[in-house]
Amino acid sequence: MKRLLRRRLLLLPITLLGVTAVTFLAIHLIPGDPAEILAGGPLAPPEAVDAMRVRLGLDQPLPVQYITYVSRLVHGDLGTSLFTGRPVATEIMERLPTSLSLTAAAVLIGLPIGAGLGVLAAVRRDGLIDHAARTVALLGLSLPSFWLALLLVWAFSVKLGWLPFGGELPAFTEIERRTGVALVDAMLAGDVGGFVEALRHLALPAITLAVIPIALTARYARGAFAEQLASPHIRTARAFGIPERVIVWRYVARNAMLPLVTLFGVLLPALLGGAVLIEVVFSWPGLGTYLLSAIQGRDYAVVQAVTLLLAVLYVLASLVVDLSYGLLDPRIRERG
Repeated sequence: MKRLLRRRLLLLPITLLGVTAVTFLAIHLIPGDPAEILAGGPLAPPEAVDAMRVRLGLDQPLPVQYITYVSRLVHGDLGTSLFTGRPVATEIMERLPTSLSLTAAAVLIGLPIGAGLGVLAAVRRDGLIDHAARTVALLGLSLPSFWLALLLVWAFSVKLGWLPFGGELPAFTEIERRTGVALVDAMLAGDVGGFVEALRHLALPAITLAVIPIALTARYARGAFAEQLASPHIRTARAFGIPERVIVWRYVARNAMLPLVTLFGVLLPALLGGAVLIEVVFSWPGLGTYLLSAIQGRDYAVVQAVTLLLAVLYVLASLVVDLSYGLLDPRIRERG
């Protein structure tokens, strides 16, 4: 395990350096000039645009800009937003808890439902539950998330009026902020009404985002459990008269967890990065809306910082997955 951990940690800075290079080049390929936007738009005098470009350091060659960017990163400086003038790290920390709360809610909803569907489908293979689970997985992976979000808004907000639409809380609602998550802050403050409203506002975006983990988990769980149930040692266990419930949870579940660990490890950062459209539809004040506005405004520092953050989460999730594999399977631990 120590060799495995050491090898993964050595690859971490190389991976992140590659991510910074790709992100830096990609953001500079986006059409538009932030210096022109900040100077007043297309009608701005050329002298003002040139002065703004010098002020932002955009007059330097790309290799020089990249070296400057990396050197700041090494010292923990993610840069300053071109439009707000505030440190990007500060703005990210203000929005990250909100995005994490939405992602965590989607995972808490999606994983149990998806795993339950997958296990039932594998145990009752080719039956009604199996066909239903495969249909749910197919629809969940096929339907565009923004379309599903608009459909849920139309059904539960417009037609039925059961759930609110937009934001973390109703307008003009004040809650003492401690963690940055309205649901948790209301609970810590003992504000029952605020907690209920925060929960109601969280429901629709969380359910929409949970469709993906439900579909993926059901598909992975069904495949993993079905493969293990068809293995020779399970047939032997059945021949000895061991109850099916004991076979599934004692003998099958441990081996079937290996492919599921991979899914669980990458699901959280994937949902965090994929929640952009969900946050935009529901006016959720998280990293998604922050990143979209930065892309539209050519705010280089913000786009690079958010992309780097998501890349770090992916790399750390992969590291946790590798270590979990070693803990669950001694053979992998010995090879590591």
